Amino acid sequence: MDLQSCAALSLLETLAVITSSKEPTTRASLKIFLLLLLGQYTAVKLYRLFIYPSFLSPLRHLPGPKDNHPLLGQELKKFRATSPNEVYLSWTQTWPDAPFIKYMSVGNSEQLLVNSLEAHKEVLQAKCYSFVKPVVFTRLVGEIVGKGLLFAEGDEHKKQRRLLAGPFSLVNLRRLLPVFQAEARNLSDDIDKILEGKSSGVVEVSTLFSKATLRIIGVAALGADLGDPNLSTFFHECYHRIFEQSLLGNVITAINAFIPIRRFLPIEANLKFVQANTDIRALIRRLIRQRMGEVEDRKESVSGKGRTDLLTYMIEQGHAGEDAWTEDDILGHVGCSVMVNSSGHETTALATVWASYVLATRPDIQDRLRSEITGLLQQSPTPDYNEIESLRFLNNFCREVLRVHCPTVTVPREAAEDVVVSGVLLPKGTTVHICPQVVHSSPSVWGSDASVFDPDRWDRLTSNQASPYALEAFINGPRICIGRTFALLEYKTLLIELVSKWRFAGLDQQQKVEVMNPSLTLKPKRGLKVVMEMLR
Repeated sequence: MDLQSCAALSLLETLAVITSSKEPTTRASLKIFLLLLLGQYTAVKLYRLFIYPSFLSPLRHLPGPKDNHPLLGQELKKFRATSPNEVYLSWTQTWPDAPFIKYMSVGNSEQLLVNSLEAHKEVLQAKCYSFVKPVVFTRLVGEIVGKGLLFAEGDEHKKQRRLLAGPFSLVNLRRLLPVFQAEARNLSDDIDKILEGKSSGVVEVSTLFSKATLRIIGVAALGADLGDPNLSTFFHECYHRIFEQSLLGNVITAINAFIPIRRFLPIEANLKFVQANTDIRALIRRLIRQRMGEVEDRKESVSGKGRTDLLTYMIEQGHAGEDAWTEDDILGHVGCSVMVNSSGHETTALATVWASYVLATRPDIQDRLRSEITGLLQQSPTPDYNEIESLRFLNNFCREVLRVHCPTVTVPREAAEDVVVSGVLLPKGTTVHICPQVVHSSPSVWGSDASVFDPDRWDRLTSNQASPYALEAFINGPRICIGRTFALLEYKTLLIELVSKWRFAGLDQQQKVEVMNPSLTLKPKRGLKVVMEMLR
């Protein structure tokens, strides 16, 4: 935008100069234009890089790190960290009472980390619609998941959320519970196959759990059985190429968020990503057209006893009202639901991975959890929703895993207007970052033992700890993940199956797991291997 403005101004100034000249030449005019453009653009950039943030910005007095790279700010330090949360947590320990912590990003742009519980409440709830998704985030994530509810804003977000509430309603989720339980049993069978009939052995659980939760999403969102070998292999290969990129692929993705270079790079790391994205969308579009034909022939109906999946529901909605969704609209919403947290896949898969880590390092917790689960299964071998929700320690355990090992790293927002939050004026265009682990690890919220894994803390919550904003694995407020209940029920169902049939071991409590960085999620760098022993 600065370049276009400077170019327009330079052109006007050049025209003014040459009209007053007696014999202007094309070469002289071009030279004048380029000199004016270079001088003005350099002045604007020097102002934005050094003068405004240091001397004029209303945010200049906020606390934050000062050891900035002149062009990259704190991004290089974040890139070199051992975890995507490491730098954020070090800042919040240095300035624990500040509502916001300011740091510099690429081009010396000002970024704010939301730090206090009160600031989280205001950004996510009270002034939610004063913030929108930043353009950089839209480029970074939108090219992966497509456009849908995740990127809708204002009234459009409210409308889309109402239309998508049906498939994620509790009534519909109760109907999906048998699907969750069947896939949990399939997961247990997969472990048995990996061990080749042995009673125990080492299992890499990250890939295993990802495939299991993707199968569930396939049924719930698409009505498609991703257990089918051909479809499953194709889908997982595409998913792997998109979400498990090489270092070069991650660098391209990061640069593309700031400068759209994706379509101009004919190199293998980029071409694999583009092709996988194209293939996933082609698969979903094929399923959409197939289901449209079924609905048109009135073979299925979500309003009756037909399918209850997200795709069918959207197509049914397309037959009603004036604002019918097109095929592309449906593709955006379903693609978003399948590929990212809106339907809970990544959160559920990683939460189950980190639950395995806790179980393998804390046999005392594992024994308590198994005792509660087996007690229920003896009375009800196939528990219903209410029976699962009655498991108090399981509920506490799941929440504590999400608190200590939150899969979501950061969610950015941009002020759509001048807004005051916790007494701080945020000018329009200010980017704020919500890092759930910041509030999850805060001693002012969770006490001096905030870093300790303790499921029993959920039975003695203080007023701050009982706040919905003290646990932000699914964010909160009007933009809370619509698939939250879906993901939690799926998560608990998987744990009931795994803990009742397998013992987790093989990890020391002091053993640290390396995690991927940079990454949008808290993911083990080389997977997670645990010893799994079949229970007799």
